[in-house]
Amino acid sequence: MTESAVPAPEGLSNFRDVGGLTAAGGSIRYGRLFRSDALMAMSPAGRTQFGETGITTIFDLRSRVEVEQTQPMLDESTLADYISLPLLEGAVHDTVTHVPTLTELYTDLVAEAGESFARIAEWVALRAAGGVLVHCTAGKDRTGVAVALMLDAVGVHRSEIVSDYVVSAENLAGVWSEKMLALVRQMGIEVTEEIEMVVCGTDADAMHATLAHVDAEYGGSREYFAAHGLDDETLKALRNSLVEDTASTR
Repeated sequence: MTESAVPAPEGLSNFRDVGGLTAAGGSIRYGRLFRSDALMAMSPAGRTQFGETGITTIFDLRSRVEVEQTQPMLDESTLADYISLPLLEGAVHDTVTHVPTLTELYTDLVAEAGESFARIAEWVALRAAGGVLVHCTAGKDRTGVAVALMLDAVGVHRSEIVSDYVVSAENLAGVWSEKMLALVRQMGIEVTEEIEMVVCGTDADAMHATLAHVDAEYGGSREYFAAHGLDDETLKALRNSLVEDTASTR
């Protein structure tokens, strides 16, 4: 039977299996690495479907406030091994005085979240019993950088990394974006083009610039992970975990 991507559980807007992306010498395995928007939007049927995805670990990159606000709706620890790695604490309030571009946001994440990104990569490499899901609120920024770094480190073509990243804006358009922008207005924040981009947009140039920044500052994504504690054996294990070599599929 031909492998294929796991379908999105009902209620999620930006869930996807990144399997099938082309990597040097092979392609990303299906059922191994997933990305998503926040899980509390799943319907009861969606929660049943989630249990059929093979996901055994959830990495939640939302801030503590974001988690506390949604935990009554869904305790994610009931779905799989759950690990909270809060990023961008206080970022919503910061936008009142300064709205970052996505390039600024992503390069800041690279600078400040290296230990968290390395922890996810190490888990995928050595600890995961099944699929690993990385998510935040939208599943495009914190999640996007985390996934991009891992894919880049195992040799996925950058054009494919960026293509997968930009799909998030299409997935979030419509009901999801309208709901989130309404919440922003309720917080007393004017929804400008810049705010709209940060909340629900993607920018291919921003992701290209972020990966180029990693090249310039660290020498590449593998070296970035090495600078944050991953040794050569773990980086090899990361590739073995994520990449199915072309020769092995013949």
